[in-house]
Amino acid sequence: SFKDEKGDIQLILTRQNMKNLDLPKKQVDVELPLNDVKKITLQRIDEESGNPLKSYQKLDRKSSLRKEDIKAIEEESEVKEEEIEFIKEKGHITISLNLGINDVHLVKIYR
Repeated sequence: SFKDEKGDIQLILTRQNMKNLDLPKKQVDVELPLNDVKKITLQRIDEESGNPLKSYQKLDRKSSLRKEDIKAIEEESEVKEEEIEFIKEKGHITISLNLGINDVHLVKIYR
């Protein structure tokens, strides 16, 4: 985790499995002793987001790519920031995320 001068916090969560097992996503709950949270955002790299290989595999042209193919792959696999919901109770917040194998999630907590 990282905390900046404003008190905002960044967490990186990942679920690695070097044996390449095909396991389902798993819910991960993160509870933090914070009561002054304004919003929380998520940037993720997983099967649905930030995945240029998935975009590339949709193309029929496997041997060579045109400039417009490369641009489409870059746009489609861009990592986006989305605001996520969290539970706030008794001086704590709880964030729930679903992590698949080799997913990477960057959580930003704004205070």
